Amino acid sequence: MADRIEPAEEPVPAGGSDAQVATEGTAPNPAPPALPRRLPRPTAARLALVPLILILLLAGALRFTGLNWDDNQHLHPDERFLTIVATQLASTDPVTYLKTSISPLNPYNQGQGFYVYGNFPMTVTRLAGEWLDRACDVLRDRCGDLSFVSYDGVHLVGRVLSGMLDLVSILFIFLIGRRLYGWPVGLLGALFLAVAVMPIQQSHFFTMDNWAAGLTTVTFYAAVRAAEAGGRWRWWVLFGVSLGLAVASRINVAPLAVLAGVAAALWLARRAGAQGLGYIRRSPGQADLQRAALGVALAAVVSLAVFRVAQPYAFMDPVLARQSVQEAEGRDPGTLEVAMRSLVGLNPQWRANMAEIQRLQSPDASFPPALQWTDRAPILFPLTNMVLYGMGVGLGVMAWLGFLWATWRLARGRQDWWVHALPLTWIALYFGYMGTRW
Repeated sequence: MADRIEPAEEPVPAGGSDAQVATEGTAPNPAPPALPRRLPRPTAARLALVPLILILLLAGALRFTGLNWDDNQHLHPDERFLTIVATQLASTDPVTYLKTSISPLNPYNQGQGFYVYGNFPMTVTRLAGEWLDRACDVLRDRCGDLSFVSYDGVHLVGRVLSGMLDLVSILFIFLIGRRLYGWPVGLLGALFLAVAVMPIQQSHFFTMDNWAAGLTTVTFYAAVRAAEAGGRWRWWVLFGVSLGLAVASRINVAPLAVLAGVAAALWLARRAGAQGLGYIRRSPGQADLQRAALGVALAAVVSLAVFRVAQPYAFMDPVLARQSVQEAEGRDPGTLEVAMRSLVGLNPQWRANMAEIQRLQSPDASFPPALQWTDRAPILFPLTNMVLYGMGVGLGVMAWLGFLWATWRLARGRQDWWVHALPLTWIALYFGYMGTRW
């Protein structure tokens, strides 16, 4: 890794080797222990490329085999609902797409009064289905009677896209591992994810889970790069773009935004080094502090803008903005007020849907899909499921042993402490959040 501190190799003394010095009657200096030589970056990259391609091919075979596993019986309940919604939507021009009140890509305008899934994966799936239908027409009915926007076709498009997003996860797991721990660890991480049970299962469903996971992994990679080089704006932009798309896929990955602050703090800590907090009070430290703050602010602005475009129906348009003011306050708002409310004002229907899904997930609700979580032990229940079924015993146990090892390294303040800080923060934060909700 470019910024990792590597021990320098000892040069051979000018007078010759230790053995030569000893033969001349001078006491030899003790030779330092042999250090492993790191491969040059281009060589390491070339060596890693072939196994990475093989891992991705293996992952693709596991994810794209048996996509029509239920023979068009639509056995997955969430997927069945999303399939129905996808068949009701229709593409439109970019301007109409952003008009919440009339867009044909808005589920609320197609008879769906309750829709709490991400708009971004749904929109892409519908557009991909329409594109495939047009491609079939160009190929002169090579697809037979199958329509990729029909009830028995669009879910197959969604399943393929789920698998593709999981390949994105595998690729970026490799990149994260390579940056933090070296390319052998990156390859192992990619291989372990490629054969893990839960991602393979989710890749056979038209749902938003793999979208959120893949985009979360891209966001995490951007955080790693920002922690290495916080003064480079492209990593903050990438963080904002991928975070906005991830939240537009599943709103419950919003805590990922915390990693921007963690990455900035890590970059500052590494810049300060042995100088401690006094470095921040000096001119170079204040300049770095400003750059870090600007980076986090840039990531925040970009993520909000991307979420606004990718999840447009969470917001009002001028028609809804005017209606909301008239209904709530009994007056006609001005043009500037309408414009501001259209830009950042949340759609009342979307807010009501979010409140309703929160109520249905509360302990007091007798919502049938949520009854499976009743009387489950916090932490232990999701941990057991992750180890026994999500990863498998071997990978699950090793993953959590790795978590404990990294925690020990961080707590002891080892030289590589910063390498573990981002993974530990995200795992502890999100697993603790999701593992105690019930």
